[in-house]
Amino acid sequence: MVYVYAFLDGDNIGLRIEELLSKAEAFEATLLSENIKTAMLEIDRLLNSKPGIKVIILGGDDVLIQYEYEKYGIDVVDEIIHTFKVITGLSMSCGIGLSIEQSIVNLDNAKKSGRNKIEKSLAMPLSVMSKIVT
Repeated sequence: MVYVYAFLDGDNIGLRIEELLSKAEAFEATLLSENIKTAMLEIDRLLNSKPGIKVIILGGDDVLIQYEYEKYGIDVVDEIIHTFKVITGLSMSCGIGLSIEQSIVNLDNAKKSGRNKIEKSLAMPLSVMSKIVT
């Protein structure tokens, strides 16, 4: 059983809110903020309905979960991204890895390669493989 970490982050959220506020569109900025809260509540409900998914962080526009890859693959990540997009109109990027650190690196790579992407690397280091084999 292989557990992975998926780290998701909304794309350009801060820039979008800053843009709205700089144009004196405070109502729209407030509405976006409320929509993000609603999206995160819905994502929380979604994740808690699925057995075996551990929510590590869920706040702002960030989600970090640990789950069994063989059971959910990237489908659960796609569901999170879709839910966020439907409610906010904005995209998310995601990094998936065998460790939290690897998921952070992959998230950064996803954002650098154009955002609205899922970047994963599930190759086990040789040191981990030798512990499994022996």
